[in-house]
Amino acid sequence: MKSRYRVLSVLLIVGTVSTLLLFTFFLNRPAPSAYAGEAEPTVAAYLPLVFQQADMNGTPTAVPTATPDPEEFENIEFDPLGPEQPLLEQLFAGQAHLYPVIFDYGGAITITAVAESTVNLVLEIRDAANDVVQYADNSGSGQREAIVDAQLNPALDYKIRVYDRNGAAGSYCLIFSEALDGFQGSEPS
Repeated sequence: MKSRYRVLSVLLIVGTVSTLLLFTFFLNRPAPSAYAGEAEPTVAAYLPLVFQQADMNGTPTAVPTATPDPEEFENIEFDPLGPEQPLLEQLFAGQAHLYPVIFDYGGAITITAVAESTVNLVLEIRDAANDVVQYADNSGSGQREAIVDAQLNPALDYKIRVYDRNGAAGSYCLIFSEALDGFQGSEPS
């Protein structure tokens, strides 16, 4: 009787292992390719299509990539900036932020900004006619931009304009300061 149980136990174990192996084989089998009989496309086939219809000679012509026009961005006006106080703001896609400049001293201002790594900031100082007086777009995405010691006429109105070169959304930090020209190092009373 003991030998009978041993044989049955061995058969049960062998049957269980065989069943597990068969299930594993069927479950891990690769699915048939959608490209049966053809070569599977390369990674290049998944890239965005950048060609229009072919010209008369059958040569594809490139589609120009559209860079957004910053003049068409939605301008959001904020309160004037306080001197030496970092300001953290969120740009939404297709937005430009405007900050009026209020002069306390002689008109020499410095604007420094840095953004998150996906934002390519552009800084502008615009006059009352909306003409660009000073411009900074020297760095790439996530890099510091600065307009240093811009000499402006305190009798005129100016605005600081901040936007992403590509119209993308993201956060930035902006610092505004004005030089103490004409006061020989002492604060006005």
